[in-house]
Amino acid sequence: MPFLIFVDAEAIWGLSWGYLMDDELLEEEKKLKRLRFIVDFTIEYIRTQNVSHDEAIAIVEGVKRHALKMFPGKEEAFEIIYIPRFKRLLNEKYKRA
Repeated sequence: MPFLIFVDAEAIWGLSWGYLMDDELLEEEKKLKRLRFIVDFTIEYIRTQNVSHDEAIAIVEGVKRHALKMFPGKEEAFEIIYIPRFKRLLNEKYKRA
């Protein structure tokens, strides 16, 4: 018969799941998922729909404004993470260097 040891993680580590995933972390995760969805949807929309280059730029700027409302002060992160994806798409679709 196997020998089982039950461990109380809170007693050993001083942790509980409540500390690991508190409400703020859960809310932050929801916002990140929402932003990823918005960016992915926007990329697919621009890729598949007949929008002009200027319209596409305006759409991307709108996504950026919305992202900065969701995450104030994170413009640099948006520029590093998402702008390269948008630039790549615009360069491919509109054949610009």
